[in-house]
Amino acid sequence: MKILVYGCGVIGSYLIHKLCEAGNDVAVVSRGKWKEVLETKGLRIRHKLSGRETVDHPEVIETVPEGMCFDIVFSVMQGQQQKLLLPELAKINTPLVILVGNNPCAAQMEEELLSLSDIGKTVLFGFQGTAGVREADFVTCVSLGGSMTVGGLHREPDADIKQKLMIAFGDTGYQLHWMDDMEGFISVTG
Repeated sequence: MKILVYGCGVIGSYLIHKLCEAGNDVAVVSRGKWKEVLETKGLRIRHKLSGRETVDHPEVIETVPEGMCFDIVFSVMQGQQQKLLLPELAKINTPLVILVGNNPCAAQMEEELLSLSDIGKTVLFGFQGTAGVREADFVTCVSLGGSMTVGGLHREPDADIKQKLMIAFGDTGYQLHWMDDMEGFISVTG
């Protein structure tokens, strides 16, 4: 699967790692010094609990070329940063956008993203339980096997989307939990 990830902090880095581990064609939008680190050294993660280190080599891009298609786009950043990114996300040729993180304005963001897009999209929200710190050229990460709670504002993803996401994470051990009210979930966890 061709997957794009915006956001390469701790949570985004771990997500990218799992998507690469599953064998996907993963691209990450990165700029500045971190882009240079990813291009020269790869995405290095020190997994605190297991004591191992992984290195992945996703494609690193500064901007999404016009017309480039993706099966899934993940945006992994703080709510205000995601809000500023909505016009860019709307232009991407993808059927599925997942906004990952605490987002107190989820309904407004979904509405704005859909109104800006000429391409029909499904917008879902995700919450991944990962912690750590991004250092100068690597990420230290704490995650108990990795999991994400995913859902729409007031609905679970349909069977086709669930299947697509399960395929995206393959046999990596990453667990997906389905939620039928992410707006309520985000309000409680945010």
